[in-house]
Amino acid sequence: MSEIKVRLCCLPYAGASASVYMRWKRQLPSYIELIPLELAARGRRFGEAPYSSVEDAVSDIDLMMQNILSDDKPVILFGHSMGALLSYEWLRRQHENKGRLPERAILSARSAPQFVKMEESIVGLPDGPFIEKVADYGAADASVLSLPEMRDVFVPILRADFAIIERHTQQRIESKKVADKIPVPVQVWYGEDDNSLRGEMEGWKNWFQHDFQVDCFPGNHFYIVEHEELVVSRLAACCYSIMQEQLQV
Repeated sequence: MSEIKVRLCCLPYAGASASVYMRWKRQLPSYIELIPLELAARGRRFGEAPYSSVEDAVSDIDLMMQNILSDDKPVILFGHSMGALLSYEWLRRQHENKGRLPERAILSARSAPQFVKMEESIVGLPDGPFIEKVADYGAADASVLSLPEMRDVFVPILRADFAIIERHTQQRIESKKVADKIPVPVQVWYGEDDNSLRGEMEGWKNWFQHDFQVDCFPGNHFYIVEHEELVVSRLAACCYSIMQEQLQV
């Protein structure tokens, strides 16, 4: 059993780097290979230009995923908030291109596409009001971003991330195209105190073909931080079930 590795690929939320998932590594069993995917303009890729669109981000993710999917090791794709949006858009493109899909996807803290609506743009706000809005959305801690050294690093990344999300939301609203359902077993996770998502997570079943499951966790939008041990144990259980399925093939 220990010879089989399940690859757990994780996409971060707006403004975050891959390092937000590195704490999970010491808690996961040895048969799980944790692969936090680093997006442009943050972490070890700080200094690169930010994405100009969700499509650019998906293309970059595709380059990373093709190498990960190049052998027969099972793969689980996890994305939180913006990471869930990018995960879905990559899955959709991969399905359209008839590429290999992961064995399972977990979309966390993101409304199903049919519920996404265009809010008033916040990207052009001055730093103070922008930080307040981002904090209201649950996407960052205002007290941390009030520190000049943190603001100078993270606010430009957050602005770039929110810009591509806003643009993508507008394009989705304007588009009449209906995407094919993706043939990947999917779980959608959210925090029970994340009121903006309550009642909207079930809608993800309209975008996937089979094996759909909704899981509610204690906590708010960042339940993955508040209840890290519980989240990691659920991820480990998911990876174990995938590994067992592979052993039976």
